[in-house]
Amino acid sequence: MNKIKTLIGIGLASTSVMAGVVVATNGNILDLSRAENTYICEGNIRLEPNGDGTYKITHIGAGATTVNISSDILERYNVTTIEADAFDDCRNTLTDITIDASVPMEDGALSNMANELDITFTGDVTEITYGHIFENTTIGTITIPETVTSVSEETFYGVVDTTNLIYEGTFDNFWGSNGEDGIFGSLWSAFKDTNAAGRTPSMPTNIQIGEKTYHTSSSDLSRTAVIYRNSKNKDAFGYNRNKKYYKNDKNL
Repeated sequence: MNKIKTLIGIGLASTSVMAGVVVATNGNILDLSRAENTYICEGNIRLEPNGDGTYKITHIGAGATTVNISSDILERYNVTTIEADAFDDCRNTLTDITIDASVPMEDGALSNMANELDITFTGDVTEITYGHIFENTTIGTITIPETVTSVSEETFYGVVDTTNLIYEGTFDNFWGSNGEDGIFGSLWSAFKDTNAAGRTPSMPTNIQIGEKTYHTSSSDLSRTAVIYRNSKNKDAFGYNRNKKYYKNDKNL
């Protein structure tokens, strides 16, 4: 009996389970045959093979509040994608996700989250290229690594609201040569389509660059204008259709 209990414990805890059946102490048969070469679990992340030596992320454990899809996991399993329904069982609980931005996500993957979501992008990437993955989701904080130089147009399409954006690089990299060719310019494009379902598109309320935080009192993109101010409430940088991209160096 002890051997049976031990075998069951090993089978359920292992990241890859051998095929077969085990007779439990109550006489029921525990069928483990589906597990043979079918999926691997890394914490609350389930990966399934594509059949060519690569894997896809198909499921995050029910009730998960925090998820870390690291570069280590992506590299070890040669992950090709995160499926659209991977987060279905934790849409009511997830509040924090860290993800290497090099892995593709299918549309809708992080949509319709019940809680405000904090997302930290990691990895040695120069561009964040997602689209329609955040529809009907409120984002608390977005963290972008210093290697990133642009964000693709529809990355934040359909976001309900965004409070904070943290850029881990310098203001020079954030701004580029004229604002339009920097991260700020690409963010403008990435957030301008956040008016899904008739909502007013808006930029993040606060942008933190290094130790400085800039805030906006009006991020209404339907007016094609946004102004970010420093801690003394002085105009620092922004965009409008008259001035285009502009900044005030003394207020940065």
